[in-house]
Amino acid sequence: MAVPVDQVKALHEAGLFSSSRMLANFLFSATEHSNQDKYDLSHMVNKYQLLVYLADSLFDDEQYKRAEQFYTRALQLKKTIIKHKPKASPPLGLLSEVEVKYKMSQCYLHLKEHREATTILEGISQKQRSPKINMSLAKLYQRQGMERSAISCYKEVLRVCPLALEAVIGLLSLGVPGSEVTSLTTSSTPGMDWLGSWIKAQVLAASGKHARQHYGFASIGGSSHKKDLNHNQVFFTSEGAQALKSLETQSLRDNVELLCNAAEMFYNAGDYNNAKSFFQRAHSLDPFTVQGMDTYAFLLSQSGCSNSDGLENDVLSEAVFANSLY
Repeated sequence: MAVPVDQVKALHEAGLFSSSRMLANFLFSATEHSNQDKYDLSHMVNKYQLLVYLADSLFDDEQYKRAEQFYTRALQLKKTIIKHKPKASPPLGLLSEVEVKYKMSQCYLHLKEHREATTILEGISQKQRSPKINMSLAKLYQRQGMERSAISCYKEVLRVCPLALEAVIGLLSLGVPGSEVTSLTTSSTPGMDWLGSWIKAQVLAASGKHARQHYGFASIGGSSHKKDLNHNQVFFTSEGAQALKSLETQSLRDNVELLCNAAEMFYNAGDYNNAKSFFQRAHSLDPFTVQGMDTYAFLLSQSGCSNSDGLENDVLSEAVFANSLY
């Protein structure tokens, strides 16, 4: 059975997920109905490998519920294998259980089952948690209001990957001081002089958000948005936007990510002219970018320009199309 299992692996690695799924499915059925002892170690190992490859192929084919079910069966079989494995036997070369659990968590996320995703990742020991596992846990903890746990996971990500900028933003959004976050990053890397300025801008933006939360939330697109802004929110957010604007004119010219980030900050500071200008530049450079396009569409609808309706519809339709690709 080893050769057919290798063929399933080869098909999956070649990106032929449907073929990998079909072959794994047929081979698994064949093993299920064979006359071989179901507790034979090599037989169980082959079944485990097939279950994982089958689940992987279903995952890549976006059949997340079915993938989760096969991952679950694989983990159950893994327990049986360990139970029947002789103590003196050599390593079995099984596919990583940690990776299986991570893939299961991703299935749960796609299915919007966040508690289940958290539980399966928490079942991985801390020593075995890779940066992507800690990042996923950090987001889940933050979503569920478990701030201490989220901060701990974000910090662990930066300990291993000090340029994980998403973790930087996550920590700042949770109120971790900018100086502490900066100390966790690699800011002295050659050719990355812009990083310190970028972090400073994110610190200011986070300070503005915290001021807004303290004062009370203002709904996006509401007519009272500007009057609901408080002084501290406007000051910090505006300073952050200006820092990004300066950075864009110097080191990161025409960077769409930066332009959208600055536009959102300008909007949150009540500077709608600059917000619209920066969104416009970002959209012209990359019509399929989705970051902040709902805000841009609102600004266009309020602009009163004769061609704003058509452009507003274009922005929204392009954003929806781009979202469908991911």
